[in-house]
Amino acid sequence: MKHFSTAISFVASIIMLFTITSCLRDIPHISSGTMEDILCDYHKAQAAIDYADENRDYNAYLYNQAVLKKYGVTQEEFDSSMVYYLRHSDELHKIYEHIHERLSNEALNLGANVSEFNSYDDYSANGDTANIWQGSKFMILSSFKPDNITSFSYKADTAYHKGDKFTLEFSPKFHYQDGYRNGVAVLSIKYKNDSVATNTLNFSMDSYQSMTLESSQNLNIASISGFIMQGKYINDNPSTLKLLFLNNIRLLRFHQKVQKDSTSVSKPDSTSTATADTTKADNLIKSAEDLKQTIKPLN
Repeated sequence: MKHFSTAISFVASIIMLFTITSCLRDIPHISSGTMEDILCDYHKAQAAIDYADENRDYNAYLYNQAVLKKYGVTQEEFDSSMVYYLRHSDELHKIYEHIHERLSNEALNLGANVSEFNSYDDYSANGDTANIWQGSKFMILSSFKPDNITSFSYKADTAYHKGDKFTLEFSPKFHYQDGYRNGVAVLSIKYKNDSVATNTLNFSMDSYQSMTLESSQNLNIASISGFIMQGKYINDNPSTLKLLFLNNIRLLRFHQKVQKDSTSVSKPDSTSTATADTTKADNLIKSAEDLKQTIKPLN
């Protein structure tokens, strides 16, 4: 019995040790505050890289290494920490909300005007112009399924009209260790007769993106849907860290103004009518003469 109790105690100790070790492993090498600083500097560096005419990949490598060196972090520590924050997306979301706020404040201090970009956020969903996006304004896509895509689908109601125009817009930020950037956005309108209209946007730059799709004037809208996806190339290294951050996502609906037919019918001008008839007659005569030239007499 004594040996049995000792064995139970030993097994319990092993389980406890394993639990503690697992918990320790699930702690990032880089704290959330330092990760926020690193990613913020990464974005500033990326802005400088986008303006470089030559050696973009080499410059990106130098900038990224300089940022890591500034904070005393190795590439391996950064990569493993990013894996942790991807698994804990709520923490990464908070980090990026702070980064977005910091970059926006810096842009304002430099004289930027952000009011125009946020001009539709307060519009009613039933107005002539409305922001009908119902998801988060910020998202993170990895290069691995199913986290490489975000989709949406909204059923139309009485606020949707024939001829409505829809615009999907967002600001992407690519964070790649290496490889080609590849983003795809799709916007689709499904009508009540089951026909579909679609528009596709491919993007690879850290700049404001916008795509528009106008509905038919003759068909009733059933739903509006689409997705934003981080694409992959065949030769991509599966172990390479590739993240796509999406900021300020909005889906705008615009009611088109319908031109009303005039109730008054104007009488045709006799001079212009006569001129039109004369021109038509001249054209018929010319066509007949041209046709005559192509006909060969029979021998």
